[in-house]
Amino acid sequence: MNKRNWFLIVGSFIFFYFLNYLMPMAFGDDYLYAFMWQGNPMYVPLTEDAVRVTSFRDLLISQISFYYTWSGRVVNNTLSQLFVWAGKDVFNIFNAFACVLLVLEIYWCANKGRVTFNFNIGRLAWLFLFFWIFTPSFPSVVFWLVGACHYLWPAVFLTGFIIPFIHKYYFFETKVNNNIWSNACMFFLGAIAGCTNENSVCWVILLLAVFILKRRKLQAVETWMYLGVAGLILGYAVLMLSPGNYARLIATHDSNWFNLITIRENALAFARTLVYQFLLWYFCLRSLPQIYNRLQMSEETEKEEIKKELVLIKALCITAMGMSAIMLFSPEFHERSAFPGTVYLIIITGIILRVQMEHGIELLQQNAKKFLIWVGVIGFIVSAGFTLRHLYHHHVYNENLLSQVAALKGNGNESQVILEVAPFPEPDKVENFLSGYHTFDINASKEVNSWTNVSFARYYGLKGISVLDMDGKTASDKVQ
Repeated sequence: MNKRNWFLIVGSFIFFYFLNYLMPMAFGDDYLYAFMWQGNPMYVPLTEDAVRVTSFRDLLISQISFYYTWSGRVVNNTLSQLFVWAGKDVFNIFNAFACVLLVLEIYWCANKGRVTFNFNIGRLAWLFLFFWIFTPSFPSVVFWLVGACHYLWPAVFLTGFIIPFIHKYYFFETKVNNNIWSNACMFFLGAIAGCTNENSVCWVILLLAVFILKRRKLQAVETWMYLGVAGLILGYAVLMLSPGNYARLIATHDSNWFNLITIRENALAFARTLVYQFLLWYFCLRSLPQIYNRLQMSEETEKEEIKKELVLIKALCITAMGMSAIMLFSPEFHERSAFPGTVYLIIITGIILRVQMEHGIELLQQNAKKFLIWVGVIGFIVSAGFTLRHLYHHHVYNENLLSQVAALKGNGNESQVILEVAPFPEPDKVENFLSGYHTFDINASKEVNSWTNVSFARYYGLKGISVLDMDGKTASDKVQ
């Protein structure tokens, strides 16, 4: 790997690490996950006898409670509690590594599944930029500790899992050394990847099942492929059959949740994710006719290669759309749920960028390429600058808050006094736009007994915490 590649990878790691360093623990989930799960819905405040996770035994007991009362995301919830227990400083390092690793995995998928560090620097830079610009609800996926464990890390596991399958698709005649360790690793990785995300794993299972059925005719299916998909199905079954999923649905949604209001809200969320993904979809769909034209004019050997590229591109397009569209039938559609589909869209874009270079297809004129490069560089500088500015203000706000907590503890008054803090000012629309929509709100509630406030208070041993209005009044003041 040359120096420019090292510079890009190390620079990206430092950049994402600094972003995570500036991001404080978020009120609500991040503090709630520090405690053993009590079996109540998330939005029910912790009781006074809540116990912090301080050992692997506590972690195991907590995950069993999670599985039976709230969620089947065993991998995601374990990571969340493990990182909160280990501390935010540890998470910052590992999460920055996960960001870089995901982009590298996307590159390897687009590079015919070949895991190499001999990167095309331009293509790798574009993939980093696409990850930065087109990820829906980017702060929830990358900055937020619990959010990253539920969306970023599952994408790392699932994308890494499909790399050998993509390699086999392109080089089906190459045999992998089928030994007990490689087979066991694929089954284990499949089980982990399968137990992470409801709306993405099912489509990958379908994609790989079709691939295996097609390749069986060519006798190009190996044991590790069967075991990998078996592990994926097992993990997905563990995820979907969790008693906690049903309990969560009953606790947080009406039994008749699929109604006109839900359909409308989910449709609006789906439309917003398509806006995020619009340029990626436009580039992919616009490129297909030009690749087809090249197919018609090519010789037989090249024609077979291009056909193979087109089949994979179309299959991944269906998969990417399915991952987001299936959320239309969910009880709740958060924009961050469209992240898995966005990852696959970026993979498709990477494949197309490689195909145009390998087969001499001019998808964009030189003037257009130069224009997009300048727009990309300037857009990244502006959005990164405003994002860092926003995160820095959050960091300062959080440091001041923790100083107030330390002062109470120093006076021995933490269990008698309700800490009243000023709210963090919400970013205006211009700042939000210039940051690339990378701003977010992590204020505590104005209500002392809110679950978000109670988890923070229990974490630091306070009687309670309340956020003042901009006029300096609490919620109780207004009632009086």
